[in-house]
Amino acid sequence: HSVTVADSGIDRDHGDFDGRIEHVESVIWGDSSTEDVHSGHGTHVACTVLGNGSRCGYAGVAPQATLRFQAMEDDDSGNFGGVSMDTLVRKAYEANSHIHTNSWGAHEYYGEYTTSSEDADSRTNTYDRFWSYDGMIVLVSAGNDGPNSDTITPPATAKNVVAVGNHHNRGGGAIYSMDTLQVIKELSDNRSIPLHMDGARVFNASVASDVPVAEIARNADTLSFCLSKGLGAPFGSLIAGPKSLIEEARRVRQMLGGGMRQAGIFAAAGLYAMGNHVERLAEDHAKAKILAEGIAAIPNVDLPFGITPTNIVVFDIAKSGRKAKELSEALKKRGVLVSMLGGTRFRALTHLDVSEKEIKKAITAIEICLST
Repeated sequence: HSVTVADSGIDRDHGDFDGRIEHVESVIWGDSSTEDVHSGHGTHVACTVLGNGSRCGYAGVAPQATLRFQAMEDDDSGNFGGVSMDTLVRKAYEANSHIHTNSWGAHEYYGEYTTSSEDADSRTNTYDRFWSYDGMIVLVSAGNDGPNSDTITPPATAKNVVAVGNHHNRGGGAIYSMDTLQVIKELSDNRSIPLHMDGARVFNASVASDVPVAEIARNADTLSFCLSKGLGAPFGSLIAGPKSLIEEARRVRQMLGGGMRQAGIFAAAGLYAMGNHVERLAEDHAKAKILAEGIAAIPNVDLPFGITPTNIVVFDIAKSGRKAKELSEALKKRGVLVSMLGGTRFRALTHLDVSEKEIKKAITAIEICLST
């Protein structure tokens, strides 16, 4: 297996590596050096991955792996920089690495889930789908803004919780199988890591798979879901979990200003959605299939995830030579709004406010805009 590390730099003569570094590159503009001049952190991280113990006194977690290193430290200033997370992960994938590990963060974000975080998760999810083996694991730990200990930053994403989205937004509405969820649960239990299920559209997953939500959620320690989105309520999300955790969640919500007075009107709408809008989600799935099949028939348009069983349709116009922004503006003039996922990719959703007639109008609009 090959492991790619993005960090400060690396000393090639480190005894623990025993000739198993297959590639080192600088990702800093104007700095071709890959040496670990300031902190020694990159060399240390590489050792914890594949060190054989001959110099540090302990072996790394993957002592038989080969290593590819992406050096991100400017030798003159000691500061980090370089290309995007998306590019770092892509380079690792193209080199057939199974794992990409990086120290990635910034003080101004304080561990927030940023757009770059989502891009990295999305790219990893895509590679997991299309690789002929087990896919890529991306590991994120604390980073540095500079060369000193006081520049250590919080990681860009949470590193102590395994998060599972069901169904998966950026995966075109795909659904995790119960067998997959069970494997993830066993892995998290073995490592004493809580498993949270981001079930924003878990009822879509339930209806499409004919598996009760209670059964899907059985493998999670906590579950969140939206009363809006497919269920159609105007407001609200809920979290379910152990009583002690929910009590703490209520306390924290109040501390952060999330408490509301006279919230019964919102609760009433949520109760109505739960009682009347669950089974009808099948209608949205049927409309999504019509939309997907119609878009798939348009020349030079691809469905990267195929026709998924829920209400999300992801399509790509790269083969047309057109850009997403260009098509988005043209569609808007025809009364069709669709979310962009990148330079050539879109995400379209069906819901109770979109009729089959409007679905067919959207298909026609896409076809006309791409042909003119």
